[in-house]
Amino acid sequence: RSRLDQRDAAADRLLNDCAMHRVEGAGYSWRQTMEDIEIHFVGHPLRPGELRRPTVHIGPNHLKVALAQSVVFDDDLWASVRPDESTWTVEGDGVLRVELQKVPLHPLERNMWPRCGRSDAITSAQQDLPQQAARSEAADVGEAMP
Repeated sequence: RSRLDQRDAAADRLLNDCAMHRVEGAGYSWRQTMEDIEIHFVGHPLRPGELRRPTVHIGPNHLKVALAQSVVFDDDLWASVRPDESTWTVEGDGVLRVELQKVPLHPLERNMWPRCGRSDAITSAQQDLPQQAARSEAADVGEAMP
């Protein structure tokens, strides 16, 4: 199977996955429901008493986040969100949490995103999926053979 086929298989498996996904090297993780997506910037905690506030711009199709004068996310989103219904907060541990309200899509399974941003790398949870799929397909082929 080609890398694109493997990537598509991993994306298909994520369509019904509500687990937390860590994006390698990006300093954030995300999880979703059919209605919203939460992004936690765990790799960029703000220190208590720090005067530098996050700069968060939530657009209908784009998110830009800057912490301490450094841009930590600037990407087109996988699908559209409702900026007026989306929020962000800094948790007690200094982690910025951005909650985006999705624009509902039909059919409903399209509301589960395979990635947060269009240019996201494959998440740690996704990296194992093509290998698991290949093992599963090999087992299915083995069972089907006489």
